[in-house]
Amino acid sequence: FISGLEPECPMCELGWKSVGVLELTALPSLKQELWLPGVQAADVLLVNGGFETNEAWIIRTNPVLAAYVNAPVHSGDRAMRTGIAQGGANVASYSPVEQAVVVAGLGRSEVRFWRINVWGDGASGQATAAPPDPKMLPRSEAELRQLLNRDASDRPLAPLGADFFYVLAIRSDGSLVWLLTERINNPTWREATSLDLTPYAGQTLRLQFGTYNNGTGGTSRTFVDDASLVVCLPAVTPTHSPTPTRTPTATATPSPTTPPGPIPTACLLYTSHAAH
Repeated sequence: FISGLEPECPMCELGWKSVGVLELTALPSLKQELWLPGVQAADVLLVNGGFETNEAWIIRTNPVLAAYVNAPVHSGDRAMRTGIAQGGANVASYSPVEQAVVVAGLGRSEVRFWRINVWGDGASGQATAAPPDPKMLPRSEAELRQLLNRDASDRPLAPLGADFFYVLAIRSDGSLVWLLTERINNPTWREATSLDLTPYAGQTLRLQFGTYNNGTGGTSRTFVDDASLVVCLPAVTPTHSPTPTRTPTATATPSPTTPPGPIPTACLLYTSHAAH
């Protein structure tokens, strides 16, 4: 319906530029006051998570630019490529693409997305390698730019080392939070979940995807699609008023009842799907 695949009345034919989608998975008994503040607090959503239009995402200046692609895609017509395209010149770069998001102040916030990794720095037949230690990576944007701007003959192999894919959260002071780093060669779509943004509740972050190429060996690229920001509210155990004490009378013994358990976690999916 939303993507336009429903044959009789696809939503994308209604003429809207984009459609915001909010998914709530919980029992009908979940009261509004338990989830409504979280929705109201998240006034900036993750826009264009399927990369179907050019809105919201910023492709940062770099020796090799990230780019929208028509193949491969996980869904829809487009995805985003970070890293060096097949046949491209091998130069030191990290091909960043990013979007500013506001982290909700309630519950657990996490980033989810799908990706394909093409890792060119492995030996023949090598599918994975240990990712770089985030503690050894640049801690600020300025430090990362300085590292890449150094002359190639003076650029150290450490701390970045071999090529890798990454997801960053960039704070307002320019400090970097490395949410994910990986060195994987896998041509199939895989979902990444549970990239936790909860420690930054209430903050505006720049969520950035990128693929670092060190300029030697093989070339690496990552295709990203269907990104979303998910807010999961904690389980809530209902409270009950005490029953007034009455004078005992001779009655049949009632069957024991099981007290109600906690209401399952409610997850709110923040993204938008662009209309064609």
